[in-house]
Amino acid sequence: MEFPNNFKHLIIMNTILGTGDFEISQGFKAFRQFMSGTLDLEAGRLIQSVTQHLTPEEVAAYDAPFLDVKYKAGIRRFPQLVPTSYDAPGAEISRKARDWFQKDWTGESFMVVGMADPVMGLPMMEILREMIPRCPEPIELKDASHFVQEWGDVVAKEALKAFNL
Repeated sequence: MEFPNNFKHLIIMNTILGTGDFEISQGFKAFRQFMSGTLDLEAGRLIQSVTQHLTPEEVAAYDAPFLDVKYKAGIRRFPQLVPTSYDAPGAEISRKARDWFQKDWTGESFMVVGMADPVMGLPMMEILREMIPRCPEPIELKDASHFVQEWGDVVAKEALKAFNL
């Protein structure tokens, strides 16, 4: 919104604008509850649970920034920060972003959905897709879950093709 001329393309993968004016998925609610009750989360193990093709080295890389429990406060807190009600902190800026996309976005969009994501899967992505004019039908990756970036080779090739790059 602040630097619109810096962006020509938008790649969207299993996320949402937390505008607070729609019902968030049950999967997200369950994830938020799980995270609030988990003090010493193993980040790599969590990601591997939905991304089975990761190597042990890749799992270790996800764990690397979190030396012990005191380093994990951010990943524990993050789900609580996602705006899920109209007056929640962050909801207003998300609505401004949505309004900007609807009125001012002139670039191209590309959406990929990890169909195995119970948190931000197809129903949530369809809500986001409606917020972005001219966003084409999403590419659906059957085996991908929330961390669609772990299917990066497929995503990058499809995005380049979609953007004629």
